[in-house]
Amino acid sequence: MGDLYGLLGVEVLASEGTIKTAFRKTSLKYHPDKLKREATEDDKAHWLLVQKAYDTLSDPGKRRKYDSSLPFDERIPKKDIDPKDFFEEYSKCFELNTKFAVNKPIPDLGDMNTPIEEVRKFYKYWDSFKSWREFAQYCEHDTEEANDRYEKRWMEKENKKVTKEYEVAESKRIFKLVNNAYDSDPRIQKELAEEEAAL
Repeated sequence: MGDLYGLLGVEVLASEGTIKTAFRKTSLKYHPDKLKREATEDDKAHWLLVQKAYDTLSDPGKRRKYDSSLPFDERIPKKDIDPKDFFEEYSKCFELNTKFAVNKPIPDLGDMNTPIEEVRKFYKYWDSFKSWREFAQYCEHDTEEANDRYEKRWMEKENKKVTKEYEVAESKRIFKLVNNAYDSDPRIQKELAEEEAAL
């Protein structure tokens, strides 16, 4: 589908208002009726792409589906990371994954001086992380092409099997990220060491 955000000249995950404003500006620039010359076939084709970009990004369901299909770095920092690299590596990784967060506000990983209560709140949030990420791009069947409701129902069932696999894999990935971070977190390790010393 190409870069829909780029067609409107906005950043990925721009706000609804930003997208609306950008579309108005883009319309003034690219609409065939607004050109100060005869519109070519290329002009018309480009305008159709701009319109399609706006139709997709202004519809919450279509936008979620599109955003979910964009390239995404799923790598997770390793568990035995050097404590001096912990905050930089894990902050980046958690920050990337916040784009799919349903529940907001999203707590920050913080730094070595963050109070332990805040650290615990951070991990509690990520332990029950809810993602809106979809995996419809992996579906084999386009339900719009179904000949009747029975075929449509069958297609939906088959598509659900496929997306379920990806949803489970996504949950496991987030679980691994949180576990790796918790086990490597120098603040948690410090607290555990202090508890042990107090025994």
